[in-house]
Amino acid sequence: MSIEIGNVSDTNTYQTALTEGLKNSVLEMLGMMAMAEVAYTGHKELDSFSVSGPATGLMVMTGQHRTVVAVCMPDALLRDFVAGITGSTPDTLTAQDLGDGIGEMINMICGGMKTKLASPDIELLPPMTVIGDDYAADWKTDQKTIALEFETEGGAFAVYACTL
Repeated sequence: MSIEIGNVSDTNTYQTALTEGLKNSVLEMLGMMAMAEVAYTGHKELDSFSVSGPATGLMVMTGQHRTVVAVCMPDALLRDFVAGITGSTPDTLTAQDLGDGIGEMINMICGGMKTKLASPDIELLPPMTVIGDDYAADWKTDQKTIALEFETEGGAFAVYACTL
């Protein structure tokens, strides 16, 4: 199902389409690629874009609406997802494997969302990943951030999006 946004100049309409596109993309991508049962538990609006570890994948989408998107999850859950995608066992994955895994995850989520938004001007920049125990990444903007929350058998994780 695509969400035709065409040449939407209204930020609220775009935010609604973005939220729906992200939600559907996460559910499809993780369900199909990692063979995981993922439930969407809702979303909330935050005053700032701030993410922290132990694992984060970030991607910037350009076009009529410039948007930064991030997926953040705990180490054990990321290990389960990456193992599900690669066929490895969670305890054999290295930090490099985890970085590659969450980078591929954000790439697939944003790629799926781009398809769902059906807007020809959206371009995806290469993903950035951060793996570690003690970090915070803040995007300096006065725009609101949408935090989409998901639950799996292995724990909770969130996807954040902020239109600049």
